[in-house]
Amino acid sequence: MGPGFKYHIVSISAIFFALTIGLVVGSVFVSPQFVNRQEQIIKHLQESLNTDIEEKRKEIAQKTECIETISPLALKDRLVNASVAIIQTGDYPEAAARASDAIAMANPRGIVHLTLTSAIDKNQDELDGILARLHESTATLPADRDSLFQSISSLLAKGDSLTAPVLPQLEREGFLQLNPDDNFRQRIDTAVIVAGSRSADSLRASRVDVPLIRALLKQGINVVACEGKDATATDMPAIRVIRDAISTVDNVDTDVGRCSLVLAFSSIRGDYGVKPGASRVMPPMPETP
Repeated sequence: MGPGFKYHIVSISAIFFALTIGLVVGSVFVSPQFVNRQEQIIKHLQESLNTDIEEKRKEIAQKTECIETISPLALKDRLVNASVAIIQTGDYPEAAARASDAIAMANPRGIVHLTLTSAIDKNQDELDGILARLHESTATLPADRDSLFQSISSLLAKGDSLTAPVLPQLEREGFLQLNPDDNFRQRIDTAVIVAGSRSADSLRASRVDVPLIRALLKQGINVVACEGKDATATDMPAIRVIRDAISTVDNVDTDVGRCSLVLAFSSIRGDYGVKPGASRVMPPMPETP
């Protein structure tokens, strides 16, 4: 490399260095008028943004009030001929409560509430072993996991016995919890599965929800599965393996989701809500019963 080329490199470097110095020095001496103008522009943009946000908040509040007002009218008597079981399989009792509120708006003949406990959320071999031992001492209890789900579904569909009820036996063994004020002797033809997990590692939806739903469907019970919008981990993808037979709602803890839950029983099957995998926000409005 000759000295001429080195001088050329040094000259170019000096030019860029001088330009950099000029930009730095020039930025120090920017006119106050220019700075004030920029500050005013930024302030105007911030005020405009705040105004837009406030308008959107008001619009959302108005729509929420509208939904709250018309929901009872839209849902009234939608389930007037149904007897409904609210079955909480997931980790959110508040979601089950919101689902129950929605079902009550539809004026069903009756509602029962039960919660499946974590004692059922075991792998099949472990649960089968527990049930087999219990069956040996109490013949009325199911002998394996599949029989457990079939038994629960059959007891709901046909009504539990008045003289020797089985659901309380399952409660005493820790498999489920019953609402003591409910009449489990009535025949159930409609069921709401309330899912939603607090852990992304949960396998419960596959172990419990899906086989339970299949058993309910086998008994001729109409099923919709739901969960809350704010559930830490969604169970909908696991449950949607049986999407051809049921509808799902992934935001039952919202006013829109509660309407969707009731309407889903009489509308076309689909996956409704706001999470990935939902095909529509709400079911198409069915005909008035």
